[in-house]
Amino acid sequence: MKTQYYTATSLDGFIATEDGSLDWLTSLGSPGETSYPEFIAGVGALAMGSATYEWLLAHSAEMIAELGSAWPYTQPAWVFTRRVLPTLAGADIRFVQGDVRQAHAQLRAAAGSKNVWVVGGGDLAGQFHDAGLLDEVIVQVAPVTLARGKPLFPRRLAGPAMRLTEVRRLGAGLVELRYDLRGGAGATRPVWERAAQAEPFAGKSSVEDIRRRFDADVERFSNLETGQTATVDAALALGLVAEAAARVTPGARRLLDVGCGAGNFTLRTLQGLPGLDVTLIDLSEPMLARARERLSASSASAVRTVQGDVRSVDLTAGSFDVIIAAAVLHHLRDDADWEAVIGKLADSLAPGGAIWVFDMVEADLPAVQELTWRRYGEYLASLRGAEYRDDVFAYIAREDSPRSLTYQLDLLRRYGLAVEVLHVNTGFAAFGGVKRA
Repeated sequence: MKTQYYTATSLDGFIATEDGSLDWLTSLGSPGETSYPEFIAGVGALAMGSATYEWLLAHSAEMIAELGSAWPYTQPAWVFTRRVLPTLAGADIRFVQGDVRQAHAQLRAAAGSKNVWVVGGGDLAGQFHDAGLLDEVIVQVAPVTLARGKPLFPRRLAGPAMRLTEVRRLGAGLVELRYDLRGGAGATRPVWERAAQAEPFAGKSSVEDIRRRFDADVERFSNLETGQTATVDAALALGLVAEAAARVTPGARRLLDVGCGAGNFTLRTLQGLPGLDVTLIDLSEPMLARARERLSASSASAVRTVQGDVRSVDLTAGSFDVIIAAAVLHHLRDDADWEAVIGKLADSLAPGGAIWVFDMVEADLPAVQELTWRRYGEYLASLRGAEYRDDVFAYIAREDSPRSLTYQLDLLRRYGLAVEVLHVNTGFAAFGGVKRA
């Protein structure tokens, strides 16, 4: 479920000649001799600029001769253009203009479990990159120089360096390079993980380790005011999340609390949305028992508890109006974890429903992350001294793997949610998203 820029370039960085010709590339062999058949099988929707679309139209006769059809794709295609362009009978083509963010949610929804392909050109791929929506660049480098032409990317791409993940030698002298844009080269990883960059999750606590810790911490987590002082602005975030849920989804009937702990966030939300049908998920059965006990005296119309890891718990599509995920997502590990869980939660929201998150977040810029980490350390030391600070840092290093706020907002957008930030302070953020009705 990635958004990919898959293309070919000359050795000196051009994807086409100045007049749009690809003869230099087609002379090297057919697409069937490259990774294209494997790649296109994983594509569910396409995005392309007007120049790419017009090139395809101009070569429709060749397409008919080779493929039996004037249009080479079965997937729906979004064409970004400000002009009126002709269409092709039988082709699923949608003309759009403006910010790529607006079309990306439609592309992702159409692609389903498959990938979105940014076909070209380089400027459109750059727009997806600048919006934080481009996950991967796959480029085949040909042993040809053009001196002039249409560049792979027509402008500088700001942000962390791409991370090279694969090099493949293809027929006819082509070399395929794959670059990951989501994790960068490790420079933006939090301070406590950089030493383990080669194996970023090596030595991290297992699910069972985390469960045991929470089993022993029920009493502390039963009081938000005094039990979560290591979390900056926890009480403030509790109120913001509860009030946002009441204001954004006033007609809500069903609530899911992921990683519910002792039930603090659900209890507070019920004050503004009484009578909710509540589902609680947590690793710890003692935590769930305490949450059930506390909710028995609340206005909840029903309470269902599920012991388990959200990654493996089955959720029914469209079954919740409000989802709360407080201090839980930072236990996710790699991109596959994050995408699967956010996708699952978004799918389980009813149209118009909302998810609200309060969690630790890292910064995208290394200098800002180091500043935030220093200030957070000062905050912890001011509470209980340097030893307490070091203990908190140690369990974060052992147990947590947070992602940046922008990363998480982009994931919510990718799954069709309109996002909103409620509060950010010293490495912690309250934010959410609303599923379009």
